[in-house]
Amino acid sequence: MKVILGLFVVLGGIGAAVYYSGAFSMDVEGEVQAFKDGVKPGMSWEAVMEVKAAKKVEYWMDLDWRLPIDLDVDQHKARLAGPNATAFRFPYVFSADDQYYVEFNETGTVLAVTPKRTLKDLPGATGY
Repeated sequence: MKVILGLFVVLGGIGAAVYYSGAFSMDVEGEVQAFKDGVKPGMSWEAVMEVKAAKKVEYWMDLDWRLPIDLDVDQHKARLAGPNATAFRFPYVFSADDQYYVEFNETGTVLAVTPKRTLKDLPGATGY
């Protein structure tokens, strides 16, 4: 009986710590809106990184987007400065339904912020 009571006390303490840490109070809609307001066509890729740092990058090659790879800023700068610079995009994921691409030309200037297709975009999708 004491073991069960102790277990409830420990689990309650962990639950309270997680709840009051702010883990359940994320404002995804606010974060998405701030991102959309902060990123505009014509900005440099460095300015976009100041609004929200990207973790992945996809490059345009052979008439298709390549799979996302981890963004190494130094390698990315070298690629843009080299003779084989191509268009690229940063994927941003805020939630399962809120995902966007920031698309850039080969010089690193923002062309557009476009929504990424998700499950909610499938025909007949009404939620999951």
